[in-house]
Amino acid sequence: MAATLGTEGETLFGTLQTRGIVGASCSTRGTNLPGMLHLMTNNAGTVQDSYLWVDTTGDLRISNAIPTDQDADGTIVGTQS
Repeated sequence: MAATLGTEGETLFGTLQTRGIVGASCSTRGTNLPGMLHLMTNNAGTVQDSYLWVDTTGDLRISNAIPTDQDADGTIVGTQS
């Protein structure tokens, strides 16, 4: 499977026509922005986005929107804190 370069330097693997896309990125747009995994799935023609990242305390977080603050956005996964 070939990788493609998406926006903001994100590297994408896969296609929405097969099963989904996995992307990895490290943002350079500002401070307090995490490197993250971007998971995209096709649900009956609608693309659904999920973002996973580790905050500064080491907790894994998840969100369906691009995080703008690595420590305040998203939801902590499980009972890590």
